[in-house]
Amino acid sequence: MNKDMAPNFNWNFAYGYAYFRPKVGLFSFARYDDNFDEDIKNYKRDWNKILYEACRVLTHEIGHNFYLKHCISYRCHMNGYSGKEENLEKPPYLCPICLRKL
Repeated sequence: MNKDMAPNFNWNFAYGYAYFRPKVGLFSFARYDDNFDEDIKNYKRDWNKILYEACRVLTHEIGHNFYLKHCISYRCHMNGYSGKEENLEKPPYLCPICLRKL
């Protein structure tokens, strides 16, 4: 998906969203590139950077599909976040508590 998304009208945006049941996740590339909607021929993208950041969100949302909630115990990949910079500060691995839950 390349359109901005939000799970309800009270949110300004969402990087991704997962539903516990029926284990469905949504994801959009729109937040990773300010010029994503522009013509691809006229704009050079850093796809490595975009895919790295996108994979961090995708793996977080997959964690939700395995019934992991946002972690508040340690610095963990399942910590909640409210922006791209905050997401990149999280470690790319689960804490011992989330790993045990998994």
